[in-house]
Amino acid sequence: MRVFVTGGSGFLGWNLCRHLVAASHEVVTTSFEHPVPEEVVEGAVSVDLAQPESLVRAFGAAAPEVVVHAAALTSTGICEERPALAKALNVEATAALAAAVASAGVRLIHLSTDLVFDGARGGYGEEDEPRPLMVYGESKLEAERRVRASGADALIVRVTPMYGRGPAAHRSFVGWLGDGLARPEGVRLFVDEFRAPVYVDDVCAALETLLLRPEVSGIVHLGGERIDRASFGRLYAEVFGLDAERVLGVPRSELPPGTAPRPADVSLDCSLAGRLIGYRPRSAREGLVALREALDRA
Repeated sequence: MRVFVTGGSGFLGWNLCRHLVAASHEVVTTSFEHPVPEEVVEGAVSVDLAQPESLVRAFGAAAPEVVVHAAALTSTGICEERPALAKALNVEATAALAAAVASAGVRLIHLSTDLVFDGARGGYGEEDEPRPLMVYGESKLEAERRVRASGADALIVRVTPMYGRGPAAHRSFVGWLGDGLARPEGVRLFVDEFRAPVYVDDVCAALETLLLRPEVSGIVHLGGERIDRASFGRLYAEVFGLDAERVLGVPRSELPPGTAPRPADVSLDCSLAGRLIGYRPRSAREGLVALREALDRA
């Protein structure tokens, strides 16, 4: 298929482009501040999400069969500090692209986040009501609404934090974790904050399957094993032969006063994806072992 992937210089976009090209799909992608290496995709189109018309032009020139919208402002800290920017990049750019896709009669796969939920209980399914606590989650939820309102043939895919290999400018959070474990003071990670981190290769494989299943629409969740941050950090240290004692487990109550609210448990129920496309992500240990082997090969 001919696929237009936005955000090819980002972590997921970079990995997805590599996966689709290896699977013999024709890929056109976009970038902004950071170039996409030619060995990933040739001739990435420069697009500024703050100028949605540039995104729409790039889509029109690509003339794809399907669009995967992965580009976004994903830094939760920047979104909290600059909510107007979060709205411009995550909402208005998405709305403009969705309208163009709807007019062209092309299918859209829009990437969203587990942070559309408030984290009060975890195990969220596609039918559960979103209640974001953070500006980033609010912007992504509004983007979902704009996609649905556009009339496009759209699938919204909510993903959990992903880890794996990535471009130098956009490493996954395990890169930060490895840097922290290399310092004498180690890293402080919450024992009572749960996510469902997933190996990025599993997400890319699922997205390719969804590209080829146009009958799947609505919302689908893709995530991994539910685990608290400290336990994941210790597991990472174990798999990579580092000192797990440098992972210091701390409670969320140690957050400084005035810190933006953080959801306690936004793990996702991915059983629908299992039924629809046979989605079976690796466990946290299996994913980290696969990452270590991939880095060894590289």
